Amino acid sequence: MATEPLQVLRTLGFEPERCTSIGHESLGRHGVYQCADQIIKLYGDGNPPAAARVRAEQLYTARARENGVCAPRVLRAGTVLGVPYTISRRLEGVVAGTPLSDVTAREMGVMLGKLHRPSLAEGAAWRSAWIQELRQAVEKAHASGAGREALSLCDRTLAYLEGISPLLFSLLPMGTLHGDFSARNVLCVDGHVFALLDFELAHEGNVELELARFYQKELHGSPARIAAFQAGYAQQAFLAPGFSRRLPLYLLGEALIGCSWSKNAVDAYFDECLATLRRFLTRCGR
Repeated sequence: MATEPLQVLRTLGFEPERCTSIGHESLGRHGVYQCADQIIKLYGDGNPPAAARVRAEQLYTARARENGVCAPRVLRAGTVLGVPYTISRRLEGVVAGTPLSDVTAREMGVMLGKLHRPSLAEGAAWRSAWIQELRQAVEKAHASGAGREALSLCDRTLAYLEGISPLLFSLLPMGTLHGDFSARNVLCVDGHVFALLDFELAHEGNVELELARFYQKELHGSPARIAAFQAGYAQQAFLAPGFSRRLPLYLLGEALIGCSWSKNAVDAYFDECLATLRRFLTRCGR
């Protein structure tokens, strides 16, 4: 963030010495500060652009509350000293612990189902855009200086995904995605899920992609946690026909996207993504 955060806080009317940093300024994406019962978020560089993330925070916190999800109320938003910002009401609670308990997994399923509110829609356009995104990811991997074996895994995985019948994606559940649904963005009170935070990446789209990311990130293949989550989700939403067949394809796509940026940036994650591709291609004999 180019502008000094303390100067921005003063301009917004806050005394910096009364503000506590609760974000990760080192990432350059944003700074987050707490002052009494308000949360100030200063948006730095990133993708989507900062102004778009501010708009998403405003729009989708309101959308979440309309759908019955407790979410922070944005009190003010704008740009000062060239820095986009939001000021929201602070909510009570503690961040959900990991690994998730079955109870927390079920209650997070209820929450996400309320937010998604999906409806079935024709999926050809979404699939085409997704495949194009994966092609671009593989192009970036080739430009990253990755080794021959890594690039072969990427090329073979892309060819496999391109060869999947489009009919598998003919009907997809479209709704509101949070964009970063995970335990760190969920608050609990008295051991129960209470509120959802951080809507700057929220958007409309295929909700199955968010489900796939959540299964990988938080459920870790645990049959009990998966069953608990699905039971909660089913109270508010639905799993579309063919989801179980599409799930591993989404995870392959996520691994390809990971390979596009993580080489020489987060090498451990790059290796993890390659391992995902290698395991799948070995299982299917490709």
